[in-house]
Amino acid sequence: MRKGDLVKLNPDLFSMFETTSSALSIFDMRAGRYPATRPLSEKEIKDWYTNSQPLGVNSAGESRLPPRTKTIYLYKDRFYTVVKARARATLGWTVVGGLTKVMCSFTGEEVYIKRKNLVPA
Repeated sequence: MRKGDLVKLNPDLFSMFETTSSALSIFDMRAGRYPATRPLSEKEIKDWYTNSQPLGVNSAGESRLPPRTKTIYLYKDRFYTVVKARARATLGWTVVGGLTKVMCSFTGEEVYIKRKNLVPA
């Protein structure tokens, strides 16, 4: 895979879990979708703080932290454009390697997904 290539989800993602319930796995088999993530931008984090809803506190009485990532679903019948073929990203509090950054042509969002979960179109 290289920058600019078209890719799609690996069909083996869905075929290897045919016998398991979708509630027990991370795959949503009925919709044919697989979760990918992206870090939130500074603007989105600022918007979370300025939201009119009360932020509340956790069980220790400390204020809650904003989310660091957003989940976007990729669908098995769609094609995606590779933005960066070999990438590392900070997802949550951890740096994760072995990723590919792809752009969804329907939503225009760029997300990170494991390279092994993609195949050339």
